[in-house]
Amino acid sequence: RPLLCLSVSGDSAVAGGADHSLHEVDLSGCWSECGGPARADKAAGRAADQGGVERVARAEPRRKRTLYTRSCGHSDWVTCAAHAADGRVLSGG
Repeated sequence: RPLLCLSVSGDSAVAGGADHSLHEVDLSGCWSECGGPARADKAAGRAADQGGVERVARAEPRRKRTLYTRSCGHSDWVTCAAHAADGRVLSGG
């Protein structure tokens, strides 16, 4: 199902899509910072951010919960999602 929007805050990400739902995933444990030279090495699951900190993939994200579904929540595609400063998730379509 095509993803149409994504919001990341700390170790939490929410993704909305064409299936009318909003899914929250736990990103903790997925990446670790190694420092060192900035480079990208897809074969080793490595990527460097703009600050030159190398990040190494450790594990797959875990789905925490489904916030909305077609039958309970959004009646159309979810095209925007955001984390509020107080931790709430906002979404619309």
